[in-house]
Amino acid sequence: MVADNGYSTTDLFNRRRFLVASLFTVFLFVIVTLMILNLIFGSSSTLLSFAKAIPLVVIIVDGGDRVFRFFIDMRRQARLQKIEKREGEIPRGLKPYMKLSYRTRPSDTIKEFDLKPYRVVAAIYRIEDEWDEILENLAPFKDKLFLVDDHSPDNTFEVVKESGVEIIRNPVNTNKPGAVYYGIQNLPEDIETVLVIDPDVVLSDRESVERAVYDLQLSGAGACAVNILPIRPKLGKGRGIAMCQAIEYEFSMYCGREVPHNYVIISGACGIFNRGALQKALSESSRSVYAEDLETTLMIISDGWRTYYDTRVLVRTEVPYTLKRYTLQRIGWSFGLARATFVSMWKVRKCKDSFFRYQFYVYNLGITLLFHPFRVAAVFILALSIFAFIFGPLSPAIARYQWLSMYEMLFIVGFYMFFAVEGYFGSLTLKRSDWPTIFLYPFYTFYQMLLPITLGYLNYITWTVAGRKIIKDPFGPKVRERSD
Repeated sequence: MVADNGYSTTDLFNRRRFLVASLFTVFLFVIVTLMILNLIFGSSSTLLSFAKAIPLVVIIVDGGDRVFRFFIDMRRQARLQKIEKREGEIPRGLKPYMKLSYRTRPSDTIKEFDLKPYRVVAAIYRIEDEWDEILENLAPFKDKLFLVDDHSPDNTFEVVKESGVEIIRNPVNTNKPGAVYYGIQNLPEDIETVLVIDPDVVLSDRESVERAVYDLQLSGAGACAVNILPIRPKLGKGRGIAMCQAIEYEFSMYCGREVPHNYVIISGACGIFNRGALQKALSESSRSVYAEDLETTLMIISDGWRTYYDTRVLVRTEVPYTLKRYTLQRIGWSFGLARATFVSMWKVRKCKDSFFRYQFYVYNLGITLLFHPFRVAAVFILALSIFAFIFGPLSPAIARYQWLSMYEMLFIVGFYMFFAVEGYFGSLTLKRSDWPTIFLYPFYTFYQMLLPITLGYLNYITWTVAGRKIIKDPFGPKVRERSD
């Protein structure tokens, strides 16, 4: 696997995305208007009206969030243009670190720059057989690697050490967050910046990474997020799932990170951190393997640090290609999201940034977690209506369960297809020939809502109430230990 170094992201404005997002705003207005009119004049019973109202509410909530982010981004673009016309001038009220999220950054204008010491840190476990491939992917940073063997039972430590890479051994197995914390504590004292990665990633070229490290050191911010995209899926089984994840990752990058540019969640796959900020956050966090990236970032922000998004660094990562692996992964992710959100709910109140408060309290807590039962109900109503539409001609008893008309079903599917179009236009993983993925993506979204996310949230409820999960995920034990 070779890193893709042809990704130029100095200009954050994407005309195709802008066009799609603008059309989406118009489409949302039309679809909501038509569904409301149909709800008022087309329903013959209270039950039918209620059934039609649930998908409408979900569309209004999801669509409203997307349109809100769209207009926030447009305001940001307008502000950037004004700032660019005043060379060297920063308007009052904007901090120097905010300039890092603009189209030009300090390191873009210089060819040589003095970096303060940094290291690339990764926790590894039982990677003896995969080490050659891992080292090949990280070869440009071999002299900067600082690995922590999380007490592997095989010869991982010896194999890595023989290759000349700096490595230490964790006395006990503590999973990734604990191992990274142990590594940070044992770094040389002069190391100011750390690039924390998963061992299976493919980093972009060293120059772009070091420019991002330099800018973080100059900014005084606590951490910097980078682009995380899947490795190009291969032909064969599971390619559809991988391509849908490529759209999902791309959409989450520019929609979830470019807009809230002051306070951004740092992905666990790769992030650049101020060592002091990261060490303090890990010392105060639970160091749980569940959503450790979210909890760590929230701890950094609650300590008064800022985080931002640097589009120049591209990191490739492996994604599950089979439905089973994907489902189990997302069950664990959803469990971790719920856990980290509720654990950190009171800690992040110190952050006064209005958009971050929206992102955390309205979007994460409200729309993503508490609103989820409405999503499940909407997907169930849609699935039942599609089933009745297909098999209704065979039996009047089946036909009566078509609560949504054909046009309403097309509207709902088309609504989520817009998200796929936005992600597809910006994707560096997909090719032009992969356009059918756009039509598959809505059903990928429905499946994700209905099964893995729901099971993950149910796991959190039963874990909290009874200390046991209803289904085991690949990240942790099924039964809660007393110390948790």
